[in-house]
Amino acid sequence: VPCWVLADAYHAGLRSATSFLLGVALPRRAAGEIEVHATQALGIFAAMCLASARTPMNRRLRAVVIGLPVLFGIELLTGVIAIRTQILAQTGGGLPPWLLRFRDEALIAPPWLGAPLVWLLLLGRWEFPVLRTEDRAAGPQGTSSPRADRRDARRAAEQGHP
Repeated sequence: VPCWVLADAYHAGLRSATSFLLGVALPRRAAGEIEVHATQALGIFAAMCLASARTPMNRRLRAVVIGLPVLFGIELLTGVIAIRTQILAQTGGGLPPWLLRFRDEALIAPPWLGAPLVWLLLLGRWEFPVLRTEDRAAGPQGTSSPRADRRDARRAAEQGHP
């Protein structure tokens, strides 16, 4: 499903959640306004997970199920920060213009950085074996893993070895 098909429902959900958290009514999106950035980041994340060839399929699907709500939370937090600081600025909260400019620039990054970072956290150890901590602890060969250790212990027990 192309991400833009889900964009309206996704942004309506973000708007509702943000309104609830801030306790303010947010205006509906203007007709013809295009907001597909967040849904594109979700699509990129899902595609990265599903295309992770070294990762078993059940792990890929699990990453999608875990990662999409995490990315929604990042987007929600970004929106809450942006709107709350704007409310403070408009009500005489004394925020300097340079801080508002910094906020505008800084809040662009989370949706785009979130997808690859969440992917790296959830699937990076499968896709980049050098990131496996158990491999580094195993020594220079780097072939051990908890699953392999359990398998080897089970086989040894079946063969009568301690």
